[in-house]
Amino acid sequence: MLTLKSSDDEEFTVEESVAVQSLTIKNMIEKKNCSGTTTIPLPNVDSKTSVMLIQYCKKHADQSATADDIKKFDSEFVEQNQYALFDLVMAANYLNIKSLLHTMCDEFFISEPIDLPSAENMLTLRSSDNENFTVEDSVAVQSLTIKSMVENNCAGTTIPLPHADGRTLVTVIEYRKKHADQGATADEVEKFDSKNDTRRITLV
Repeated sequence: MLTLKSSDDEEFTVEESVAVQSLTIKNMIEKKNCSGTTTIPLPNVDSKTSVMLIQYCKKHADQSATADDIKKFDSEFVEQNQYALFDLVMAANYLNIKSLLHTMCDEFFISEPIDLPSAENMLTLRSSDNENFTVEDSVAVQSLTIKSMVENNCAGTTIPLPHADGRTLVTVIEYRKKHADQGATADEVEKFDSKNDTRRITLV
């Protein structure tokens, strides 16, 4: 058995066969030879998302489940609100649960995936209050969250960001544009940062 510890310090005891649905956890076990009773911290996954992840991994680890069982389960599993879907995408990417990542992406993003890199590509970021902001992909992928989505073919041309409102995105985009500007000197970037509120950039 393994214990998974969420970012808000809740612990969940699961069978190893369930935990290793995550390639990240599987690699940790193999490299550290820590199979058996041990605690694995999940600093990027809260308890609410952990509960959903464990439910998913249990079903996919069930040897008696048929392909039709899995398909039906997946179709019902993605019936989550937008916030939960976004958290699941991020957690699936962090824990490298490829089947879940693909399932979430199919549900969460309905546009055709884009290819990087291309200076001509534009992305639309949609805030939690449904404001749209069109930016070059070179600006958008300054965000590691968005970059991860794009690289894993989880991003269409419109990317919803349910944790960031329009006001926050204005700040974020201005910050990202400055940091993506290859003509800006280090002093100019530092001066820009000192004059602007960059505390919100981690939200996206």
